[in-house]
Amino acid sequence: MLSLPFAAAEGALFCLFFVYVCWLASPPLRYSASAPPFLMDGGFLKRFAGYPGGLLQYGASFIAQLDCYAWLGALTSTGLAWGVAAQAGWAKRARRGSM
Repeated sequence: MLSLPFAAAEGALFCLFFVYVCWLASPPLRYSASAPPFLMDGGFLKRFAGYPGGLLQYGASFIAQLDCYAWLGALTSTGLAWGVAAQAGWAKRARRGSM
C-alpha cells in the first residue's frame, strides 16, 4: 500500500505530466504529422491480424486517433504513463517478495 504523501506526490506528478503533454507536447500537432489510418471494418483488421505484432499496431492506430483533441491525447498519454509506472512498481514489489 502506498503512503499518503507518496500517493499525493505521484498524483501531482501525473497532473503535471498531463498539463505538459496537453499544452507543450501538442497531441494534435503530433497527430497531423504522423496520423496512421484507422478503419473499423473487417478487412482493415484482417490486414493486421496476419502477422506478429499486427494487433498491437492495430491498437496503436486506434489510440493515435485520440490525439485529434489535445485534452484527450494528453489523457491517453497520461494513462499509458501511469500504467507503465504502476506495472514497474508491481514488478519491483514482486521482486522483493512483498506482494
